[in-house]
Amino acid sequence: MIYIKRRRKRIKKWLSLIFIITAIMISWLILSAKILEPYKEKFIENKSMTIVERIINESIAEMMESGKYIYETFTKYNYSENHKMQSISLDTTQINKFKNDINNKIQIKLQDNSLVSDNIPFGYLSGISRLFGIGQKLPVKFQITGKFNLNFESTFDTAGSNMTVHNIRLIIESNIISTSSNVSRSFKFTNDFEVAQTAIIGDEIQHIIGGTTMF
Repeated sequence: MIYIKRRRKRIKKWLSLIFIITAIMISWLILSAKILEPYKEKFIENKSMTIVERIINESIAEMMESGKYIYETFTKYNYSENHKMQSISLDTTQINKFKNDINNKIQIKLQDNSLVSDNIPFGYLSGISRLFGIGQKLPVKFQITGKFNLNFESTFDTAGSNMTVHNIRLIIESNIISTSSNVSRSFKFTNDFEVAQTAIIGDEIQHIIGGTTMF
């Protein structure tokens, strides 16, 4: 009987200890979630920006690597009657086609990656990137949607005696909305890409229209 009573006491102690540890763990989880909650909005914004920028970079790379669009695709050379180059202008038809192709590619990729599941680690509070993966994690789920404004910038820059460099850059302004169960975050950012460049050498330079043009 004495042995049975002692055994029951030991079981009760172990049960009490397990209960205390479980209560502490639950309390810690709740506290961690409350502490991390204010950082959720910023975390979602940063994560969304990383995903969208990756999608944009992949889309641009795929378009340029296809070989379908090169410098000559984007430009028109305008000559005088005696075959002297008078100006170089952007081919608006090809520019608009490129814009449409890129925008469609970005939207398709974004739709495929719109639903995001991730975790905010407790180390995120430190602000130190090396510690971001350390500690208790708060699971987050959110959806990304966005619209993109695409513009081309055409510039002629002097690059030494009797030489001009023509740069064609693509400017993409992203308007992003990230939505979770209790957070909705909208933000904008801009990326620019050099999609074509050529050096123009010779007497024709004096006929080229300089400056910057946006399309």
